[in-house]
This record gives sequence, C-alpha cells and structure tokens, in this order.
Amino acid sequence: MTDPLAILIPLLNPNEPEAVLAALHVTEGQQVLPGDLLCTLETTKSAADLPAEASGYVVGLRYQQGQILPAGAVLGYIAQSPTWQPPAAEPAASQAPAQGSAIPDGLRITEPALALARQMGLELSTLPIGPLVTEAAVRQAATTTPNLAAPTSDFDPTAIIIYGAGGHGKTLLDLLTTLGVYRVAGFVDDGLARGAAVMARCMNSMGTPKNPLGGLRGSRCILKERMDYEAAKGAAPVPQLDRPDQETHAYFQEGHERA
Repeated sequence: MTDPLAILIPLLNPNEPEAVLAALHVTEGQQVLPGDLLCTLETTKSAADLPAEASGYVVGLRYQQGQILPAGAVLGYIAQSPTWQPPAAEPAASQAPAQGSAIPDGLRITEPALALARQMGLELSTLPIGPLVTEAAVRQAATTTPNLAAPTSDFDPTAIIIYGAGGHGKTLLDLLTTLGVYRVAGFVDDGLARGAAVMARCMNSMGTPKNPLGGLRGSRCILKERMDYEAAKGAAPVPQLDRPDQETHAYFQEGHERA
C-alpha cells in the first residue's frame, strides 16, 4: 500500500512566508484524483490553486478557510483509505491560542498583521472584509479615528492678510470692503517704511535692542524720512485709511508724528 501523501503549503512569495487559505475545495474523507483542486491560497501579491498530486482520500485536514498558513505547513493527507488516521499534529507557534478578540467571519488578515492589530489594541471588526489585510492596512486603520467631533478653533475663515501696502493693497482693500464678506486682518509689505506705517509702529521700535531696524534705538523716528526716500524712488504711496483703528489712533496720541 502506498504511504499517505502530505499536502504541503508551498511558498508563493519569497517575501511573505505565509498565505491565506482563501478557499478549501475538499472535505474530510473526500476522494480525489490527480489534478483535482484542493484549495486556493492568497498572499498580498499573488494567488495560487493547490491541486492533488495523487489519487486517494483527503484525511486529517488541519485548517479552515480564512486561516493563515505558514509555508511548509501540512494541510492534510491523501491516503488510500478514508479510515486512515494521521499522526497527531504538533502545535505550531502560529496556532497558539489567540489573544484578544476573535477573527470576524470573512476577515482575511496575515499573521503579522493580526499580531500587530492585537498589540495595538485595534478592534478587528473595524478592518475591511474582503481584501487581504496587511500590516500597512492595520497601521492605517489605527491612525483613522472615525466619528470624532470637529475640534473647536478661533480660526476665522473670513480673515485676510493683504500682501502689499501700496496701490495694489489699497485696491484690494477697497474691493474686499465692497464685497463685505472678508475682514482685512492686516497688510504685509517688503518695504520697511510702508510696512511700519501700516503697522503704526515707529521704525526705531522694530527689531532687536542691538540692531533696531530703520534707525538708532532711542533716537528720533525716521519713518517720514524713509517714506520720502522710497517715494523719491518711485515706490507706491502708503494708503491712508479714512478711519484709523483704535491702536493706530492711540499710537499717534502718544506723541508720534503722522507720516
């Protein structure tokens, strides 16, 4: 009598030592012929059908559909008699009692991904049913927190900062004022004197104590002189608002001269 033939799980992908038993096409005690389909295996990048290599009866099936099988594992045996008894299976490390939540029906997940999900405390029920779940998919699921309330913020989506404090900035200011939708929070300009004028700051107060921008610390304000210098070079004039804001008004009330 021919010795029973072990049905071994092949290595489908050198980079993945395990495969998912996507489908089991035989049952315990079923008679098969060479070439009959035994099971379908899947990895993240490939799938393969495992045919019978001999005729006989399938006995000693050790795995169920959806489980993770390491390459070289014995799926079962093909014996000449359906009553033949296979040797006791040695407990594999990957078949140790599962910790954490049970694997939901239909979830296809690799052994490393399953271990990672349990290590991270991720509920397996939140993983997608259908595609093969890998470690990358587990990490992505762990970083996605559904059904969270939107955070509160003082951000004002209508606030706008205008770049350019010359004629261009004045034109934009007039346009936005006419629209009545946006609030101009300030101006940004690469001309020091014009920027200082818009910010209502003496040029000697801008900078560091050792290197004040535009003049000498403690000296007189040179804003007017710098503005005249830029105007002589053809720079756009500083826009004058009809109603200066309170901060600007208070600044000039302290003794600073208007440009």
